[in-house]
Amino acid sequence: MTRRRIRPRFVVFMLVLVGLGFGVGTILNRQQATKPASAPKSRSQGKTAVAPHGSYTLTPFGLPEGLSNFSVYDHGGVLTLAGGTSGGALNKTVYTLTSNGAVVSGSLAVARSDGSIVSLGSHDVYVGGISSTKTPSLGAENLTGGSPNAFLPQGLAGFAKASFRGNTYLVGGSTPRGPSKVIYQITPQGHVHPWIDLPQAVSLPMTHVLAGSLYVVGGELANHRASSAIYRINLTSKKIHILGSLPVGVYNGAMGIAGGSLWILGGYVHHKVSRQTWVVEGSSVVAGYPLPQALAGEVVAEEGSDLWIMGGVTTHGPSSTIYVLKSAKP
Repeated sequence: MTRRRIRPRFVVFMLVLVGLGFGVGTILNRQQATKPASAPKSRSQGKTAVAPHGSYTLTPFGLPEGLSNFSVYDHGGVLTLAGGTSGGALNKTVYTLTSNGAVVSGSLAVARSDGSIVSLGSHDVYVGGISSTKTPSLGAENLTGGSPNAFLPQGLAGFAKASFRGNTYLVGGSTPRGPSKVIYQITPQGHVHPWIDLPQAVSLPMTHVLAGSLYVVGGELANHRASSAIYRINLTSKKIHILGSLPVGVYNGAMGIAGGSLWILGGYVHHKVSRQTWVVEGSSVVAGYPLPQALAGEVVAEEGSDLWIMGGVTTHGPSSTIYVLKSAKP
C-alpha cells in the first residue's frame, strides 16, 4: 500500500481540532499543577527547582486500537505509527495519523514490538524489536513490506531512541544475551556503529535530547530491578554526567518536551504501571503533575509546545487514548 500524503496545512488543522477538544465534556483536567510538597533535590547540586504547571486534555480522536510498545516518527506533524502490541497480539499494521484519526498506510512483513522507526533520509525503516519467536531482531525493513535485512550488529529490542542533527541513537535494550549498555549511532546513510557505553546495562530505558545533550533515565537492570539513574551525555564530547537519580526506579515509560520542560512520564514502578511524572529542570529533578491514569509502554510526539501521549498499557489493558500535556513555567 502507498502512504497517504498529507498537505502542510494538516498540522494547523490538527492544532485547531485539539483546541476544540478543550471545550468538550471529555476534557479530563484543566487544573494546573501545584508545587510538590517536597520536591526532590538534585544530588549533583543540592538545589530545589520548582515544577512547571501541567494539565491534560484529549484530542478529538484516538488511536485505531489499543497499542503499547509501538513506535512513532514525526515528519513535521504527520505521524507514522508502526509495530507494538494490542491485547497481547503483535501488530504489523503501519498507520498515518491524520486530522480524522489514523489511516492504514502500510504493513510490516513481520509483526514486531519494542523496535523503532528510524529515518534514513529518503525512507523510513522499522529496526529491531521482537516477533513471535521472542528473539530480539537485528533486521530492518521498509514500512510498506519486504523482507527484513540484517542491519544491527546484534539482535536488539526494548531500546530507547533519540535523534539529533540527522543521527539516530539507540540506547540500551535487550539482546539475546541480556540487557545492553551500548548506545548505537545510526547515520542518515544507514551506517550503524557503537557510539558509547552506558555505566550499566539496561533494557526499556527512556531517553531524549535537550540542548545538545542526550538524557537517559531508568531502565530494567539484569537483576530485573528498576534503575533510578539519570545520565546526561554531551553529544559532542561524549562525556557522561551523572545528573542524579529518581526517588524510585522506573522503566518502560516515556520522555518528551512540553512547554520547554523535559518530562519523564509513567512507566513501571515496582513492576506496576504508574501515574507518576518527573520534570528535569537544569540539574534538578522535581515531581510533576501526575498522568490522568497509570501508563507504561506509551509513546510521545511533540506537537508545537504540547506533548502528545499516545497509547500504552493501563491497569485495565492497552489504551487507544491520546492525551495532550500542556506545560508552563511557574
